[in-house]
Amino acid sequence: MKNNILLIFILVTFFSSCKKNDIEFCDRYVEGEVIIGTKEDVKFEDALLLINMNFLDIISCFGPLYESSFPADSLEYVISVLKSKPYMNKNGWAGGAYLHYQTNKIICINQMMDLDIASQQDWHRTVQQLKLCQKDNVTSFLLNVKNGKEKRWVRYFKSNFIIKWAELNCYIDFGPL
Repeated sequence: MKNNILLIFILVTFFSSCKKNDIEFCDRYVEGEVIIGTKEDVKFEDALLLINMNFLDIISCFGPLYESSFPADSLEYVISVLKSKPYMNKNGWAGGAYLHYQTNKIICINQMMDLDIASQQDWHRTVQQLKLCQKDNVTSFLLNVKNGKEKRWVRYFKSNFIIKWAELNCYIDFGPL
């Protein structure tokens, strides 16, 4: 009996200490896509530099959080500028901003789609135009990579010091509802 308990204890300890390889987490994923998230203190421009130097296309980006130094009564102006950006107004998303309930500061959090170099340059000008200051926040990117190289890119991004997480774009089965 003692031997069985000891064997069970050893097996439980062994299997619970094995780290699951999250790169291999899913068998079914979208070919040609990976998802990454930056660390909270990483500037948006630094993340773009990393992506651009690897010649990857940004399918979508969510989360760069900005605060405008414009006064609260400029909210409608800020919203109108953001809504004029084609890369912020696709697939049912629209550029937007709101007043923070405690600070009364204008906050912009955005979803950007098809963020090519021209759109990135336009966003940089928009940040200056709207006097935006980036706040610490995770920014996530859905990237287009070469089919069959998804796991290689996940490993690459996981090893980069500005990246908090990197994953395959897995299909999730919910089962019958």
